[in-house]
Amino acid sequence: MLIREKDVNAVEHGNLDSSNPWGIQFMTMFHMSDDSDLFKNEPTTDELPLYEAKMMHQFDHRWATYTDSGNTVDVTANQKRDVNFTVKPRYWIDKNEVLERIEGDEYNKRPIPKYLMGWRDITNATNKRTVIVCVIPLSDVGNNMPLIIFNQNIKPEYRIALYSNFNTIVFDFVARQKTGGSHVNYFLLKQFPVLPPNAYSQNDIDFIVPRVLELTYTAVDIIPLRKTSGIAQTQK
Repeated sequence: MLIREKDVNAVEHGNLDSSNPWGIQFMTMFHMSDDSDLFKNEPTTDELPLYEAKMMHQFDHRWATYTDSGNTVDVTANQKRDVNFTVKPRYWIDKNEVLERIEGDEYNKRPIPKYLMGWRDITNATNKRTVIVCVIPLSDVGNNMPLIIFNQNIKPEYRIALYSNFNTIVFDFVARQKTGGSHVNYFLLKQFPVLPPNAYSQNDIDFIVPRVLELTYTAVDIIPLRKTSGIAQTQK
């Protein structure tokens, strides 16, 4: 598991110890109701798109997109073949608001990541997959997609290994047994089976990372994941 229940406070305050080997913190960035005064209907050069959980799926940050009429539709196969295609959000928010929330306060300062990782909060044990985790470009993110914030000492390639762990069938099987409602809350995620960083050998990393990139690195807006993967740019 990520952490024992008695050590929840250590995680929330960013203290990295043996009970939290990934140095993870959880956060929600923007509440879709309480923060609605920040939402803009049209983008400008100083605003970022507001990602919602329904816009992503496992290893796919371009799962669904908003239309001009305000509805969401699945991204088509032809659109996914276009590496320059990006999903359209319903709203945009000033970039400075995003950076401020990620950085935290003076007591809990965090570096700005190149990309974000989060999961769908709304779920069900009877769904095809109960836990859906995805990497997305640096964006605004709604509260229905809680974020996983890493300690800066965790190497990028190990973050990708954890990303893979979250989306495994074994992980999902255990999640089904523990998910009694329609939400994957923080306290549930902390109970799911997660390998610690030292469980991965270099051979494991060399096997996992290129395969995760092949699934995830499908468009130009997710280039930061590729550049920080720890894999040489010339490697196929």
